Amino acid sequence: MSSTIEVFISHSARDADAAEALIRLLRAALALPASAIRCTSVDGYRLPGGADTNSRLRQEVIEAIALLGIISTTSLRSLYVLFELGARWGTAKPFVPLLAPGTPEAILGGPLAGINALRLDRENQVQQLLSDLAGHLGRPLEQAAVYQAELTAFSAKMAALQRSSIEANLQATESPGASAETARGIDVKPGALTIPVGLATHYRRLKCHPLPERRSASGRERASSPRGLDRDSRSAVGPSALSRFSTAFLALAGRRAINQPNRRSSRRSLIEEPITRA
Repeated sequence: MSSTIEVFISHSARDADAAEALIRLLRAALALPASAIRCTSVDGYRLPGGADTNSRLRQEVIEAIALLGIISTTSLRSLYVLFELGARWGTAKPFVPLLAPGTPEAILGGPLAGINALRLDRENQVQQLLSDLAGHLGRPLEQAAVYQAELTAFSAKMAALQRSSIEANLQATESPGASAETARGIDVKPGALTIPVGLATHYRRLKCHPLPERRSASGRERASSPRGLDRDSRSAVGPSALSRFSTAFLALAGRRAINQPNRRSSRRSLIEEPITRA
């Protein structure tokens, strides 16, 4: 039987929350029926009961019109995800890597490094994904007003997942004697994001000891800012500021999470989830 799947979402079961939010947005923006989407960790989009898992997945990964791969530190340790991405890469069909919230671009290596990836925690890139996918599927993109509520909810969910990812990475590198205040993070003002652990310490240092001004070749004064951090992110700590502020940290934390796993999990199999994930 020929596959009727239009969008196959390759992912780790640990990224199921991001996958579920993405499905809701795709259905609202592209009027996709549930039967056109395969996402094996989300109810309503799983494989049919009694299906031959490996045979059905192999067929749908190859025959789906578009494959979206949610890339995170956990998904790249899942053998199912690696096989799905590799099989799709060999077909030369539409394949879009999507960086999960809090995942640095530095995580992309091998063939993935040569494919333009989009971020799920950047709304403008999500908009691009919707537009690109509409072209691949031959479906019209609904007017913005139709899916704006879902897009807003999606962005809020991705922001929450980004904070969780940052906090998890920081907790993995925190010393045992960290203070209670450091462990909780610091709420800088109502409506602003919580700056967790090491980011709070670094932010506080920048606020108390501003970077010195120096003159550029044109004679204008400007601040000497570290890579990934501009002056705006020192004067306002709203959602966009935290995104800019955390860029350098995420690059380090993401690389560290892959190259130096937690000691307690370093002896585990590379399969981070049961084989029944798919």
